[in-house]
Amino acid sequence: MSLRPPHAAALRAFDYAAALALGATACLGSWWIVPDGVPGIVAMMLGMLVGTLVVLPLFALLNWIMSGFELVMMGMQVAMLAGMGGPMIMGGTPGRVALAGAGVGLVVQLLLHALDRSLHGEVRP
Repeated sequence: MSLRPPHAAALRAFDYAAALALGATACLGSWWIVPDGVPGIVAMMLGMLVGTLVVLPLFALLNWIMSGFELVMMGMQVAMLAGMGGPMIMGGTPGRVALAGAGVGLVVQLLLHALDRSLHGEVRP
């Protein structure tokens, strides 16, 4: 029995789903953990740290499905950016904060997809 590489559409679907999940998790985690009233620049730096740490269990789960490099390439960027934005959302609901984080994940993955295509074309199995 031979193992065939996954289809390019399956790879892209996994990338986008992972980016949405990582962004929502990082943004929610930093929103809940970083206290209100912290100065903005300190809140953003703490948010980057917290956002990156909060997604580690999700990294472990997704790494079991796909390779680590596939995740780390976009996951660390998504976690840091969404984590920075989380503490800046004042008075938001958990749903809106998760949606904002997922939006960050989507934008980062779209930009990485565009960069990947410009460097070496669409991925073909």
